[in-house]
Amino acid sequence: REWESMERSVENLQGQNEEREQNNDRKKIVHLNVGGVYYSTTIDTLTREESMLSAMFSGRHELATDAKGRVFIDRDGEMFRYILNYLRNGTLPPFSETYRPEEYQILSEEVRFYAIKGLFENIQQQNTWKFAKAHPSLSISSDGLSIKNKTDEKAAYVFALCEPAINLEASDPVYFEINKMKLPIGSTAAIGIVNTTVSVDITNSGGWSRSNAGIGIYLNSGNFFRLGKKLGTVKPMPEKRSDTKFGVLISRGYLYFMCNGSPLVHEKISLDMNEKNYQFTVILTGGCSTTITN
Repeated sequence: REWESMERSVENLQGQNEEREQNNDRKKIVHLNVGGVYYSTTIDTLTREESMLSAMFSGRHELATDAKGRVFIDRDGEMFRYILNYLRNGTLPPFSETYRPEEYQILSEEVRFYAIKGLFENIQQQNTWKFAKAHPSLSISSDGLSIKNKTDEKAAYVFALCEPAINLEASDPVYFEINKMKLPIGSTAAIGIVNTTVSVDITNSGGWSRSNAGIGIYLNSGNFFRLGKKLGTVKPMPEKRSDTKFGVLISRGYLYFMCNGSPLVHEKISLDMNEKNYQFTVILTGGCSTTITN
């Protein structure tokens, strides 16, 4: 018995030593080289959430190192700081006060590689265009991604603003797209932008085509307008609306109307670079509906 008691004491001591060694390993500082950008962190941080990183630093794998002995990861080094901050703090720091959808897209690709579920869900919530304000006869879905006209009235042009607002300097290029368009015979749908410095009355049935609020194109007729003046007409829109994606691309101070990835209007439509902030808009008449593509 005395011997068995001594053996149990030794086993307990060994277990405590192993646990202490594991804790020391988790606190061990690790130096990383991610795509040429250097970071220092701990095993504990890198394994805090189940992911590709937690598997890499589990001790079961041989990791590539650079000439200085830093663990090398051949991924985007600039984006990795957001991933590391999430693992340290549990939150996604904002890129800036201005929305930059192209950065969120790049980060989404990196997070998919590292397989960090919590961070991916966080990004998806932030990287989303939404219908924010609408005429009373328009119904916006609870997630803000779909909109439809609740009335059968064909004549009234009623319109909705989408958020977040675009800053041409910080968000160039930027793209907005809608699909699953339902357009009953005799109805009208349109897509465009308005300057946020202009006071836009969403209850004004004239929309932007009859005012000085912005630039837009009518999807059924192909007529496009700028500041209340008709600029021209393009070929008729495709008949099968549900599989057609209409978009507005803003790049280098110019606006392009797109259909399934190709320009609808080939001439450049210049934007006023002195007026930097814009919002996407959608106009629907009776029976129409559409969904934002994110």
